[in-house]
Amino acid sequence: MIEAPQKSVSFNTPVPDIGSACWCYRCELPRRTLEANGWVATANRPYNCDVAVFSRAKDFATIRLVESLKLRGTKIVYDLDDNVWQVDKENPYSKDITQDVLNGVDKMISLSDLVTVTTCELADVIKERFNKPVEILPNCFDPSDLDAGFPQCKELRDVDPARPIIFASGSLSHKGDFRDIKAIAAKNPLGGKAIWVAMVPKELWPLFPDGSVLTPVATFADYMATLKMLGSLSNVLGVVPLADTVFNRSKSRLKWAEYSFAGIPAVYSGVNEYRSFASVWTAGSATVNDWVLALKDGWESRDQLRENQLLLASGSCDIKKWWTLWADVYSKV
Repeated sequence: MIEAPQKSVSFNTPVPDIGSACWCYRCELPRRTLEANGWVATANRPYNCDVAVFSRAKDFATIRLVESLKLRGTKIVYDLDDNVWQVDKENPYSKDITQDVLNGVDKMISLSDLVTVTTCELADVIKERFNKPVEILPNCFDPSDLDAGFPQCKELRDVDPARPIIFASGSLSHKGDFRDIKAIAAKNPLGGKAIWVAMVPKELWPLFPDGSVLTPVATFADYMATLKMLGSLSNVLGVVPLADTVFNRSKSRLKWAEYSFAGIPAVYSGVNEYRSFASVWTAGSATVNDWVLALKDGWESRDQLRENQLLLASGSCDIKKWWTLWADVYSKV
């Protein structure tokens, strides 16, 4: 543990986002890890702190709050994990990205002393648009989170171990990424008895083949518990398709980290960071047949994949090993 500086930090996010995956990874995880290492780190208490971090906030009230904090001498860090300026039209959330929203993001960045992002690609986007210092704080993971919550789809524990389970998960934003799932399943890449399982919003259920085991996106804790349960089974293979779009190229390898720590071997689209971390991946413009071949390769090598993924993830994105990145950034702002 390094000696904590004489600084305090507050992580702030809009109330509706509290409990979301973004809040967990970009606010609560670094907050509690810094606190465990001697920092004064609070949540949504931006007054009387040296550094106030704002994640995704862009509303009028927050802008006014930040303006008042700057008058007090508080250093402002704006954290962003998506390229909000180039959201695909197929993404259902694109309708929420109005000009007012973009103006709010632009204003928050203009008021900030520093912008933090998750990937090099997103850092380049910020640098092209703003004259602001940018630091990369990659999405990390805490393996202890897998011990929280209650698993969904517990009936999968009773499935014949020789019967493949193909698992996918994601938010509504992945509508375009999942568009070929039915066509892939129709090819029976792992045999006709394979079970497709999806933890996705109900709006995405029609994208999965008939007979799939479908469950809504649970709380973050229950999602973690479900991953741990699936990772304990020998017949599970994850599938993580990402269309090769400008928006997706700014995404981090977070799904890979989650699956790797949970023990779920998986096949990924080779978009951005996934190309560097995943052992089995397809091109971002992969055809249905490309996915069929990749799934077959992943299934045959799943035991080795599981071992390799965990080893690489433990060294590259365990927050307990990388928390000093946050400490260094906040110490210098």
